[in-house]
Amino acid sequence: MFANYSPMPDESRVLTICPQPEDRVRLHEILRPYLFRLDEAVTWRDGAERLVLTRPHVVICDATLPDADWKEVLGEAASLSNAPRVIVISRLADESLWTEVLNLGGYDVLPTPLVEDEVTRVVWLAWQNWNNERERQGRQPKALSEKENVKCATRQSL
Repeated sequence: MFANYSPMPDESRVLTICPQPEDRVRLHEILRPYLFRLDEAVTWRDGAERLVLTRPHVVICDATLPDADWKEVLGEAASLSNAPRVIVISRLADESLWTEVLNLGGYDVLPTPLVEDEVTRVVWLAWQNWNNERERQGRQPKALSEKENVKCATRQSL
């Protein structure tokens, strides 16, 4: 654990969308000491709902989900006001994936198996990046986009 990464404020939220149980457990073990509010999903369908309802600041998703891929997660996250930073995890993390993730607006790529120091550094910096952007825009909450209003209304009616 890095001593220079202090525990996060109570409102700091991370959503993990990982079908692999060992990755979910490992992320929880690594991030729990930093006091992130962690939410987990196994599929993109479940993750998409949690993305809108819990409004995470950082999303960590597996490159290959059973019902989608990281590009769909990134696109959906980018459509939200105060868009979360998206980190992709992959067993096949290479320069090509890293370049594609960054070019499409993702924050970073983490290779699996997950290494504590690297996960800590990347997630903490992603949260800092999200928070700095929020401060630059002012602390005023943004109105929900039309897409977010439709999603919230649809989910509430289910």
